[in-house]
Amino acid sequence: MAKYETSTQLRCWTFTEEQLAAKRTEANSRAVARFMTTEAVGAEPMEGGAAASTPAASVGDASMGVMSPSPGSKRKFNVADDASMAGSSPAAGGAGGAGTGAVAATPERPAASKKAKKSAQPLTADEEAVARRFWELRMLSVTRDVLGFGTTLCATAVAAFKRFYLQHSLMDFSPLTVLTACVFLAIKLESNPFNERFEFAKRLAAALDHIKSEDDLSELEIQVLQGLNFQLMFFHPYRSLRSYVGDLRHRASHDGVPADLLDALEERAVQLADVSLTTDACLLHSPGQIALACLDLAAAPEPLAAPFDEPLDCAAAGLDVASFVRDAIGAASAADIAGAAAAVGAARRLVEAAVAEGSSFEALAGVVRPLDKRLQRCLDPRFQPGTAEYAERMSKKEKVQRERKVIHQERKKRAREEEAAEDAAALEGAGAGAGGR
Repeated sequence: MAKYETSTQLRCWTFTEEQLAAKRTEANSRAVARFMTTEAVGAEPMEGGAAASTPAASVGDASMGVMSPSPGSKRKFNVADDASMAGSSPAAGGAGGAGTGAVAATPERPAASKKAKKSAQPLTADEEAVARRFWELRMLSVTRDVLGFGTTLCATAVAAFKRFYLQHSLMDFSPLTVLTACVFLAIKLESNPFNERFEFAKRLAAALDHIKSEDDLSELEIQVLQGLNFQLMFFHPYRSLRSYVGDLRHRASHDGVPADLLDALEERAVQLADVSLTTDACLLHSPGQIALACLDLAAAPEPLAAPFDEPLDCAAAGLDVASFVRDAIGAASAADIAGAAAAVGAARRLVEAAVAEGSSFEALAGVVRPLDKRLQRCLDPRFQPGTAEYAERMSKKEKVQRERKVIHQERKKRAREEEAAEDAAALEGAGAGAGGR
């Protein structure tokens, strides 16, 4: 079994808050520069960059489905369905760019033309953070509450989404398309047994009703894999949380702690771990640290925001969760107890802030809708299935693949011919030598 300590998640996808902010600011700046250049000169967009207007789906349109539906098709998800599909989608937030708060005012952008001055309004890094969080919440709602996928699969999809948008801006690739590819990739990574993948993929396609062809989905998946640097190890807090709760049950069994209290504590801790998925916790802290933070917060004596506004009476039952958490930190990080304790505290504050904000994707829809309208003008149509630019790019790509295949076949043919000629020459030489004797 793979270990977190030797994983690419720790080596390549764990950052400080400053590093996260820098990466997101850099991605936003690149996208803005590309878009403003395209607007100013009316040129073709650069590879992987943002471009002018595209007919991709918007928050108020194909909503929250994952891409723009084909003309005349029925939309499975739309704004009107949000309330009915909300289920128990977690409130979330966090620091380092995935957090929340009021949308920051867009700073003044240099405009190179009247057209640019009128239409070019790229998103700021803060506005991208709000939109990104909306789609993370929406992804959790769709995968967990609508499609009924397991917790680990949903967590992997959200983590892949987060990693992709560390490398790219929302103005480079539509969050709708990336969301689809991340869920499809998570199905492949987390489905067990193998035949579940086909069933899950079928349910995904039927629910989203936008996948025009398997080629489109494969192309989206390739884009996401490249954005993830083909590093597909994902560790989540749930396994560590179950292990810690098991240890806590063993300790509490000698103190006469009611089993129903431990059950309630575990359920609340898992719900808080769900909340942590849409913060930056998975990019800043280890799964074990997040698990301890959620366990500690679940046993907090002070009330949190709904649905955690009724604290569990752990102290009255003789259950000292805070002491258990301190012991667990010391056992797991004997070399740096102070640093580990600070990390657990920081993860706890991230999750607590997300709970305190108490918003979900429905509450954010009104804020994100005007951002989404601006976002559509920044997306690169070459990466939006259904556009002429996308079809042209795929046609060129297929042409290159065919040419490479022909070259490969010709090389194999020449190699076979050369091998046959060498064999014939060897046989002829052998026959001449036998005749001379």
